[in-house]
This record gives sequence, C-alpha cells and structure tokens, in this order.
Amino acid sequence: MGELTKLPNVGKEVEQRLELAGITTAKELIALGTENAFIRLKTGTTGVYENA
Repeated sequence: MGELTKLPNVGKEVEQRLELAGITTAKELIALGTENAFIRLKTGTTGVYENA
C-alpha cells in the first residue's frame, strides 16, 4: 500500500484509481482539490480544470 491509503476513506482500490488518474501523493490530491480530483476519476483525464 502506498501513501494515499494513509488518508481517511482511501483504500487500496481508490488508491489504484487515483494513481491511474495521475494522482500519486496526498500533496497532489490536496493541491488538486476535490472537484478536480473527481473529474479526473470520472473522465480518466489528467488535465486540471479551473472552476467555472
């Protein structure tokens, strides 16, 4: 298990999905924010989207 599984509500499967979306550290996840992380997980893209 990696660094992300140390976060609350992040298990092995969620960590794998985050890594596939290009998010590999807690710092990246926090910097990205919940909305952009959700978009990455749902669309499979690694681009960052600005809030409209």
